[in-house]
Amino acid sequence: MIRVVIADDHPHIRSALRHVLELESDFDVVAEAEDGVQAVDQVVRNRPDLVILDYRMPQLDGIQVARELAEQAPTTTLVMLTSEEDPDIRAEAELAGVARYLLKSGRADELLRTLRAAALGQGEALSIVARADTDRQDLPPRIA
Repeated sequence: MIRVVIADDHPHIRSALRHVLELESDFDVVAEAEDGVQAVDQVVRNRPDLVILDYRMPQLDGIQVARELAEQAPTTTLVMLTSEEDPDIRAEAELAGVARYLLKSGRADELLRTLRAAALGQGEALSIVARADTDRQDLPPRIA
């Protein structure tokens, strides 16, 4: 079971992520946070295997949270899920200890595959980007 904390300031994103993860038997969402301070607190309190972080959050942004968690919860895997396609932000996230950097425009199946790989320490860091085929009816829905 992969224990997860979801940190995003948008309630509909947190809800969508929780829904996607709860449909899978190997994920357990143990807490949610709507800002960076809550994210750090929930991770320290719940000791999840994985944290899904938004880049833009009140109080502490995702990079600041990652730096804080590198000290307070060094065994927790961090995945940044954001709409920011900026390569400088991605580089800063990787330096802060983020294991994966994903775009919210990616598909749900890509998210799940990447979260599992990150939690197990498999593969290299990935970036999921929106593709032209994501609007096809036979594909899983987008995350956001």
